[in-house]
Amino acid sequence: MQVAEHTDGTVSMVLLANKADMVDRRAVSDEEIAEIAKAHNVQVFYTSAKTGENVQEAFETVAKLATRRVLETKPKTPTAAAGAAGGAGTGGVDLAAGSKPGAKAGTTCCG
Repeated sequence: MQVAEHTDGTVSMVLLANKADMVDRRAVSDEEIAEIAKAHNVQVFYTSAKTGENVQEAFETVAKLATRRVLETKPKTPTAAAGAAGGAGTGGVDLAAGSKPGAKAGTTCCG
């Protein structure tokens, strides 16, 4: 898989075997798909763009994998966590301030 070759290993991936509605016309066997999935340690979804079979499930799985990866790599120290959240002095955006950069004190973003 080219994705694995061009990333740092932190990409969440699944393998989509499309045309699930056309089993008799598949170009790749179930055995080959299973071998590829095992070699890259990814989950396989047999999908169909025509019927929508497993499309939602595949996207939900990628979202869950990505969320889990982010939570596992989230900084554990309060200082680092504040920086990641854009806290004071970090160069981030303070969403609680409610004003545009350069706006007069006491004004809101839309006022």
